[in-house]
Amino acid sequence: MIRREILRHARLTRALRRIRGAIRHAGRRTGGTSAGPRRYPTDFQVHPAPPAIAGDWPEPPAIDSPFPALHEPAPPSDPIRHDLALFEQLNAEYAAKPVAPIAPRYDSASLSQRSRSRLTAVHDRIGLAGRTVLEVGCGAGYEVWFLAHHLGCDAWGIDISPRRAWPILAGGRVHLVEGDIATRGSLPANTFDRVISFTVWEHVTHPLEAITELERVMKPGGLAWVRANLYRGPTASHRTRDIRFPFPH
Repeated sequence: MIRREILRHARLTRALRRIRGAIRHAGRRTGGTSAGPRRYPTDFQVHPAPPAIAGDWPEPPAIDSPFPALHEPAPPSDPIRHDLALFEQLNAEYAAKPVAPIAPRYDSASLSQRSRSRLTAVHDRIGLAGRTVLEVGCGAGYEVWFLAHHLGCDAWGIDISPRRAWPILAGGRVHLVEGDIATRGSLPANTFDRVISFTVWEHVTHPLEAITELERVMKPGGLAWVRANLYRGPTASHRTRDIRFPFPH
């Protein structure tokens, strides 16, 4: 099934062939094998290891309902039709056994806590302090705010939906951009030392174009840390606070 889907996309197929050819060429030059690309260990860490984040985290501004979008995105040209009766039936059946027993919260305190945990974990791997950092799919913008106000970063975030928190969090070294990372020109070229993204990539409609754009906006030698769910995973819709059953999409 995977092979059939890949072959349907000619551009992706050509890109994969170019990558495979480059890997084989590199293997011949170095005397290695062409078994596959270099695989980084799951415990990858830059050397020398980044120093731990010091000091107390500042408190961001208190914001009521920071996560909802400032305005609704334009409807798709070919809207998806849903079976409301089936939806209500499944939600009722899973009421006592929801796919996520504890759904994530999106109030200011919860978003701040998750942002601090995420940034600490990523900083320990690739070092964020003092860098020019971009977050792809920044949501409410709390990670971007903490990057600027506690890690001394020139911090940028891009999202297709600007959030209610943006006008309050933006300013100084906090740059929040409404745009699609797959669209060329939304961000300045050769700018970012680090790129981070948390469970966003599975929602990117044009991932090949998005990766190409990341190459354009990152500095040579920059590092990207991207965590993505499986698009067809049971919780990939991120709607577990409203939808109890898996695979709603």
